[in-house]
Amino acid sequence: MKDTVVCIGDSLTFGYPFDPDESWVSRGAIDVPDAPVLINRGVNGDTSLKILRRFRRDVLRFDPAAVILTVGTNDACMEIDEDVFMDRIAQCCEIAMEAGIECVIGLPIPALDGLIEDNLSVLRQALKHYCEAQGLKMIDFYTPFMTHGTDRMYELFVDGVHPSDLGYQIMSDTFSAFLKLYVK
Repeated sequence: MKDTVVCIGDSLTFGYPFDPDESWVSRGAIDVPDAPVLINRGVNGDTSLKILRRFRRDVLRFDPAAVILTVGTNDACMEIDEDVFMDRIAQCCEIAMEAGIECVIGLPIPALDGLIEDNLSVLRQALKHYCEAQGLKMIDFYTPFMTHGTDRMYELFVDGVHPSDLGYQIMSDTFSAFLKLYVK
């Protein structure tokens, strides 16, 4: 196995409102002794279109074993059509697979804003179906947030969209569990 994994996405991958050292990418590898080198290519405000445009530059140049693509919240905010969103995701995955890079999809966390979450839930479902149809691995960041309890969900966010310190810890715990299976 190559020793590099690129994590590409939006501000939730970057680690906003903190910095990349506080992201799920950085935190997630701490508990995994044999973790691959993780490269955080999260960019605040990115959408599936912006990620598709920078995918070759930000992923292929590292010649990683895998790419973890986690995106959707900004697309949901912009009410991007599900088919358009999924076409962009499929193009990113095709670029990766053509280069011999495993593509892993990260399911976006919930949003506390009802309209954003309604749109995001459609995209999340489409991502699940795509992973099943393509036989891709998936990291479910959504479910651990939901199991925290809806009456305490506010503790996991700084603004209803971006995770708090506790929210990033839940994401990193989820990522660590994935990495432990990945490196076996």
